[in-house]
Amino acid sequence: MRQAATVRSPVGRMAMLVLLVAAFARAAAADTVGWVAALEGTADRQRAGAWETLAAGAELEMGDHVRTQQASRMKLLFKDDSVLTLAERSELVIDQQVVGAATTSSFSLLLGKVRAIVTDRYSTTGSAFEVKSPTAIAGVRGTSFLAEFDAGKEETLVVGIESTTGVRGVGDAKGAKEVRLGPGQATRVRRGGDPTRPMHLPDTEMRTLMEATTTADKGKGDGAASGFVAEPRLPKRPADRAKSPEERVVDQPGAGKQKTSPPPPPIP
Repeated sequence: MRQAATVRSPVGRMAMLVLLVAAFARAAAADTVGWVAALEGTADRQRAGAWETLAAGAELEMGDHVRTQQASRMKLLFKDDSVLTLAERSELVIDQQVVGAATTSSFSLLLGKVRAIVTDRYSTTGSAFEVKSPTAIAGVRGTSFLAEFDAGKEETLVVGIESTTGVRGVGDAKGAKEVRLGPGQATRVRRGGDPTRPMHLPDTEMRTLMEATTTADKGKGDGAASGFVAEPRLPKRPADRAKSPEERVVDQPGAGKQKTSPPPPPIP
C-alpha cells in the first residue's frame, strides 16, 4: 500500500512559527520580578483571573494583583532592590518592572497603604519609579515615600519620608500642577483634583502610618512566626549591581547604613 505523501504548506509553517513566537512571549512575560520577603497574617495573589494564597518567599511576576487581609502586612522585594510594604487590607498591581541602564517600575495602589523604599539607580536619566492610585501619581525623586488611597473618600494621601517625592493628579499628564514633598510633608489628592499644598504631617499621624507599613521581621531569621525570608536570592545579571545583605534596603530609612566608630586611642 502506498503511503500518502505529507504536504507541508507555507501556511502550516507560518502557523507553527506564530505558535513558537507566542510561546516565547509567554515565557518572557512570566519572568520573576520580585519576591514576598516577609508576611504577617494572610495575603493573596490574583493571576490569570484566579486568586491563590501567598506565602513568604513566593515569586512575583508582572501583572500580579496582590492584597493583604485584615491584621496582615507584607513586604515585597524586587529585582531593582526596591522594597514595598503593604499595610493590612491593601491591594497593589505590579504594572511594570524593567531593570537595566534605564530602570522603570510602575505599580497601581487600588486600596490601602503602601510604603516604598528605592535605591539610587532611579537617579539615572530615563529611570522612573511611580505608584499610581485612582486619583494620584507619586513619582520618586528621592528614596522613600508612603501612599494611602481611601476608596470611601476617593482621596489619596502621599507622604514624603526621605529626599523629594513628586505628586500630581492622574489627569495632569505633563505634571503642570505637580507638588514636591520633602521629608515629613504630605499632600492630598481628591478624584479629579490637583494635589493640595504641601503640609507638615503631625508626628502622631506619621508614626501611625509608619507602624502600619512595617513588618516585624527585623532581627529574625528563617522560620520566624511572621513568615520572614532572610535574604531572597536576586538573579545575577550584568545590569544588576551585586550587593551584600548589609547594603540592601531595609524597612526603616537609613537603617541599612553602617555607622563608623571613632578610631581607638593610641597605645601608650
